[in-house]
Amino acid sequence: MSSLETLSNFHNRIHPVAVEILALLNILQNRDFDVLFCWIPGHVGIVGNNLADNAAKTASSFLQREIPCCDAKKSFARRLQSLWQESWDRQTNNKLHILRPTISSWPCMPVRELDVKVTRLRIGHTRFTHRHLLFGERAPTCSRCQIKKAGKWETVKESKAAKRARILAGKRNQDSSLLNKQALNKQDFLKVPKNVSMENESDPPLKVYTSEEDALSDMSTSDTDAPPPSSKSS
Repeated sequence: MSSLETLSNFHNRIHPVAVEILALLNILQNRDFDVLFCWIPGHVGIVGNNLADNAAKTASSFLQREIPCCDAKKSFARRLQSLWQESWDRQTNNKLHILRPTISSWPCMPVRELDVKVTRLRIGHTRFTHRHLLFGERAPTCSRCQIKKAGKWETVKESKAAKRARILAGKRNQDSSLLNKQALNKQDFLKVPKNVSMENESDPPLKVYTSEEDALSDMSTSDTDAPPPSSKSS
């Protein structure tokens, strides 16, 4: 079926073999030949199927053809991608390996600003995680359960207070699948019902987000309002 579709859709990137078939078909039609292409779904139950297949393979073995560049390019690309994946599988200590175990491409979000924010949250390159390094401060900890804030996704996923809120909301997906390429998981993870609260009386009010855009926007700008470190006057 794919071969017939290729012959019926001529374009500038058509396979070289298909070009030769169409050229031969044009010559035959100019000589008043009627050529009918027929697609047979399957050969199951047809007597002599193996003999027909062997005869077709034998006939094709006499044709010495050069490999088209497009076929060679696809073969090289698959081989290089396989070697790349094997090398990436050995880097188990890489923190990004947990977030992206395969090297296959991820779909992009329709809004680039949101896509950039999600990417920075995934890899942990945010002001939230690097501010203490820039200003020579200690690594921040969660005010409720005192865990080290490695990254915003990791903090929300590992925090006991956050887990309690997720369980009360009926959302138990606390594993690394929250960081994968499925946008639905991130939206479901960020949305917390307004009737669920996880703060103590002495804690500041807990922000509740009704959309992924609001949560990501607040996460990326939460530290920008912090006052700069005081400088000693000479």
